[in-house]
Amino acid sequence: MVVVAGCGKGGDAGSGSGSRSTVATTSAAVGDCKPIKLCERFPPVHVDPMCGTTSSKAMPRDTDNPQLLTDECHYENNNGNSTISIGRICLPGDGGTDKAKQMFKMGHDEHNKSETTVDLPGLGDEAMYRGHDHRNGVLVVRTGNTLVTVENSYLTPETEEALKTKCLVAIYNELK
Repeated sequence: MVVVAGCGKGGDAGSGSGSRSTVATTSAAVGDCKPIKLCERFPPVHVDPMCGTTSSKAMPRDTDNPQLLTDECHYENNNGNSTISIGRICLPGDGGTDKAKQMFKMGHDEHNKSETTVDLPGLGDEAMYRGHDHRNGVLVVRTGNTLVTVENSYLTPETEEALKTKCLVAIYNELK
């Protein structure tokens, strides 16, 4: 999985039913990076219609330390399979943007033969979409010192192109 992160704005939204935390979810600000409660901002009732999924729970996870702040929300269906994941990494302080650029480049340049990577100009400072055999797609956007990833694990060759815009890019646009 490729991880892209960015500092975004917070928001209020209802939480999805069955939400639970797998890691402490009370991150404090780290330098110029502020936490975002992604599962509250994007409850399953909002994400599922956009992404063509049926999620029974949203699980937040976040970390903070002097080097980075991460916010994540993983959505699962009734069978416990991952449907959607939203992730954000913010690298604070001087050098945070350079570190984010290095992380993006590493994720961009490293992939296997069953994956395709397409640059997406016009999103953030740099962005890419990575598809894996038309079954899984991930959008990675870097803006300054932040990387944001939005991943859909329920694609088909028929739905991939539409869900790239309707789901992945749409969620990123709401987060930025």
